[in-house]
Amino acid sequence: MWSHSIPAVAVLSLSLALIYFVRSRDASSAALVAMIVVSHELGDFATGLKPTWPGGPHIGLQLYHFPAIDFVVEGLVIVIGWLIYRRSLPAERRTTSPVNVLLVSLLLLQLAASITFSLYPGIKKC
Repeated sequence: MWSHSIPAVAVLSLSLALIYFVRSRDASSAALVAMIVVSHELGDFATGLKPTWPGGPHIGLQLYHFPAIDFVVEGLVIVIGWLIYRRSLPAERRTTSPVNVLLVSLLLLQLAASITFSLYPGIKKC
């Protein structure tokens, strides 16, 4: 649980951004690396219960306890990510089967996870 505390996320995001900057000399992309690390923590806030700091209070919406709501939220994140990915492709590839299969596969995997959380509450990672 310490790995998801606010200090750990800050250290990880700054460390990875610094490593990226040293290798690339690209400050804006290094900042993006830091933001991606922090965005993962924000997602964990929505789905789980994470420590603010070692020994500190835990925060989170615990959506894993509500599989249907969790599926809607995580499904929305998947669709938004897929749309961003799709826009990065050449126009002629955006509507190909592999691109569409990717979206369906990710949503089905999320659905399987949500069903598993509802059937086996003991495996929830909160």
